[in-house]
Amino acid sequence: MKLGSAAEVRGAEAVAAFFKGRAQAATPVLIDGSVGIRVAPGGRLLLVLRPTIVDGRIIDVEAVADRATLAGLVLDDLPG
Repeated sequence: MKLGSAAEVRGAEAVAAFFKGRAQAATPVLIDGSVGIRVAPGGRLLLVLRPTIVDGRIIDVEAVADRATLAGLVLDDLPG
């Protein structure tokens, strides 16, 4: 999330609108072995997004930007 934006966004359309146009620095990764998204503009890790997926649908997305927490995560590129 962008600093100064809403702390929580609900609903598929609202979430899609929130992220529209903001994906340039986002890449899919494994975060501690689970699928997630790394946001690293200019190669500098800004935050990760950790989705919760149930029955093939994303039901929640946690944005983690705390530097200490980020430093403790294992981020791996997705294979091929």
